[in-house]
This record gives sequence, structure tokens and C-alpha cells, in this order.
Amino acid sequence: MRQWMWISLFLVCTLPAVGQTDSVRLELTLQNAVELARSNSIRAQSAQNRFNTSYWQYRLFKANYRPNLNLDATIPDLNRSIQPITLPDGSDAFVERSLANSRVGLTLSQRLKWTGGQVFVRSDLERIDLLNQGGTSYLSTPVTVGLQQPLLAHNPFRWENEIEPLLYEEAEQRLLEDLEQTSIQAVDLFFDLYLAQINLAIAEKNVANNDTLLKITRGRYNLGKIGENDLLQMELTTLNSERDLAQSQLNVRLAEFRLKRFLNLPEEVGVRLRSPRRVPQFKVDLDLALKQARQNRSQAIQNDRQLIEAERDVDRAIKENNFQADLFATIGLTNSANEFANVYTDPQNFQRVQVGVQVPVLDWGRGKAAVEIAKSNQQLIENTVQQDLINFEQEVILQVSQYQLQQQQLRIAAKADTVAQKRFEVAKYRYITGKVDITDLNLAIQEKDIARRQNISAIRDYWINYYNLRLLTLYDFEANRPLQQEQEQP
Repeated sequence: MRQWMWISLFLVCTLPAVGQTDSVRLELTLQNAVELARSNSIRAQSAQNRFNTSYWQYRLFKANYRPNLNLDATIPDLNRSIQPITLPDGSDAFVERSLANSRVGLTLSQRLKWTGGQVFVRSDLERIDLLNQGGTSYLSTPVTVGLQQPLLAHNPFRWENEIEPLLYEEAEQRLLEDLEQTSIQAVDLFFDLYLAQINLAIAEKNVANNDTLLKITRGRYNLGKIGENDLLQMELTTLNSERDLAQSQLNVRLAEFRLKRFLNLPEEVGVRLRSPRRVPQFKVDLDLALKQARQNRSQAIQNDRQLIEAERDVDRAIKENNFQADLFATIGLTNSANEFANVYTDPQNFQRVQVGVQVPVLDWGRGKAAVEIAKSNQQLIENTVQQDLINFEQEVILQVSQYQLQQQQLRIAAKADTVAQKRFEVAKYRYITGKVDITDLNLAIQEKDIARRQNISAIRDYWINYYNLRLLTLYDFEANRPLQQEQEQP
């Protein structure tokens, strides 16, 4: 996927700029930068890797509840030793043993998630070769059906089946949140560079304007129309604009480096940004935002999971410190013979039932303490979840209010920018014609530059609020749909 992305990337690269024959120039819109960050940045790749881990953990959980077929074998087990043996008359003697034991078994097992037990079907074949005396014997167990079942015990399988799907769903939503966080950082770095480029353009224009105005000012000074103070003020303004130009050039290089590093772009790629002045206009319904936030956010899923985990811990504490019993039962067929051809002929039935019981008699209050701790933790988690829900809803309400206010601020900033540019042109003309002094002109220049920067900052704040709103709700209000899953399945 990344290879295709890079091919597309360089297809939109323009020809090298003048004086930059050893590099390529990439023009980026805000949307291009966000998409590139979500697919190519180290942060996005890390988010995908974290999701991949959760994906495979969920696959492992699902696999644990499917039938499991295992083959185990010992081929051979050679034993040549002297061991104590009990003779038929009841006495013991050291006897030399020399034999080879081979065994193979096949087991099909299945977990029982609602009871916490396990059923299995097994088939075994064993062979013994006596090396000294010679001779071979076989033991077969064609089929054994068994059950292992805890009685009145904590069932971890039941709780696991409630918690693991929530963990996976939480990971899916967290990936979306991580990508939205990546988008916010991309917007931030994009506007760092865009504002630096705007400041550079302002500085270049101010230097050009001030050079022209300085020549006019010197001419008027030579004619005796203005005092030396006005000339010195104009010279100082020109020097300051040249200083600002040098600083702006450095700021552009630094901001471009940070953006390219975040987008994981090669050093030889130059970046030129297109104006992000067009912004989507839509209304955000507060009730819809709250509803989507409760449904989609990973925090809501996490809260549900934590409540279930607390309930599980209480159940485990109660049942692990109470009466417990374990049932083990098997039934099957078996036979032995000296010839392999006869080992599966006329097998005999066998049964085995075993019940183990554990009853706490004296534990000095340990069981009660464990239960009370679990209940206390459960109450704490319930209170924390309730407070988190209140805080989260307040955050959504505040973000919706900020977004609606930012739309109004955007219109005001755009209008102020237009007015400030017109005022500067008027002040510049009036200064050339001698109707205003240098102080009024400098004030107009400052207000022009401030208004332009505030307009860009308002656009920046709008897009930050836009993606923060998406982050809090995982909902696309422009398209009126929940954000789609963008993770790649491993």
C-alpha cells in the first residue's frame, strides 16, 4: 500500500523550482496533508501496529473456543536400568530392566464456555518391547470420552466471552481516535508552515514597500518637507522589515522540516502549501453529538468493560473462597495383545469417575477480606465511571459550543483582514501624497499584518475544532455518518 502511495505522491510533484534542480516540489492542500499523515506518518503506523496486536489477541481468544486437535507421541522411550521390583511373594529385589516404550495419542477437545468445563475424545496406542527377553506387547484405547467440569466454581470462560469482544471493539474505536489525533497534529504542523509562509510573504512585501517608501521619504526630506526624525523612523522601519524577512526565511525552513518529518517525507522533497481558506459549513446538533459520543467512543466501551471486570472479580472472590468441587469422568474402550492385529479385537469397556472437593474450614477471615476488597473496588469503579461520563459529556458540550463560536469568529476575522488590507492601501496612498505621517503609516502596516495573521489563526482554530469534534464523537457531521474503520486487517 505504501508503494502505491509513494507513486501517487510523486505523480503530483511539480517540476523543480528555480535554483532547486536537485529536489522536487510537492504542493499540499490541508486535506492532502491529513490523508498523508493518516497513512504514512510514524504515529499512524504505530496506531495500526497497536491495533494489529489487539486483532491477533482477539483471534487467539476465538481460536481457544474452537475444537482443538492434538497429536502427542513418544517414539521411543528407551529404559535400560536396575530398579527395585516387588516380586510375587511380596519381597523386593533389584532387577535389571531393558525395554523400549512407544506411545502415540490423538486428542480432540472442546471448551465449554457456559459451564467452565471441557469435553474431550482421545485415542491411544502403546507398545512395549522387552530388549533382553525379547517379545512385544500392545495396549490400545481406541476411544475415550471424558469430561472435566468444575462444580460451583468461578467460570473464567463465561467472563472472558463478555470481556474479549469489548476489548476488540475498544481497540477498533481507539484506532479511529488515534487517527483523528494524527489528523489534529497534521493540521497543527500544516498551519505552522502555512503561517510561516504567510509571514515570509508579508515580510517580502513589506521590504519591497519600505524600500519604495524610503526613497520617497528621502526625496521629501531633501525637499525639506519632513524632518530628520521622520526619515530616521522610515530607515528604522526598513531595517526592521529586513530583519523580519531573515527570521521569516528561517522559520519557514524549520516549519517545513517539522512537517516533512511528521509526514515521513524524504528530505529532498520540498513542500509548498495551498491556501486552506475554504472551510466546510454545517451545523452540529448537540443531542446528536452526545448520542454519537456515547455510542462510538472507546471510553464508553472501556467503561462498560471495567464494570463487567469488576463484577467478574467479585464473583471470583466469592466462589474461590467457598465450597468447590471438580468432576472428572471418562468412559471408553481398551484392550491389550501381543500382536498388533489383535489389539483392536473385542475391546473391553472401562469407566472412571473422580470428584474432588475443597472446603475452607479455617482461613482467619482471608476469604471474607478478599470478597470485601473486590466489592469495594467494584463500587470505586462504578463511581469513577459515573464521573467519567459526566466529564465526557461536558467536554462534548464545550467542544460543540466552541465549534459553533469558531464559525462566527472565522467570518469576523476574514472581514477584518479585508478591511485592514484596504486601510493599508489608503494609508500608503495618503503617505505618498503627504496627507499622513510615518506613524500613521506604520500603524496601518502593523494592523494589516496582524489582521492577516489573525485570519489564518482563525482558520487554524476552526480546523482544530473540526477534528477535535470528530475525535470526541467519532462522527462525520459533514457527511452525516459515523467514521468508517480504516484499519488494515493483518
